[in-house]
Amino acid sequence: GGFWALPIAVQVPDGPLLRISPTSPGLAEISWDPPTPGFVLQSSSSLSTPEWSDVPEGDTGAVVVPANGRAFYYRLHKP
Repeated sequence: GGFWALPIAVQVPDGPLLRISPTSPGLAEISWDPPTPGFVLQSSSSLSTPEWSDVPEGDTGAVVVPANGRAFYYRLHKP
């Protein structure tokens, strides 16, 4: 028994659909389809007082992130 502790996607209205899938132990891939120009993946460690920051390589359509330890939330943002 056990469970996956994956990052959590926050869906943005009118944005591409975010998908999260495990890739290997301790890692997950966040992807969006289609990879839409103008959107950037951002992360925050809290939703109660979010401080969103851009994820490196967050404009490519797919990013591999840690899926263990502290929880993070992800969203696509169009500046």
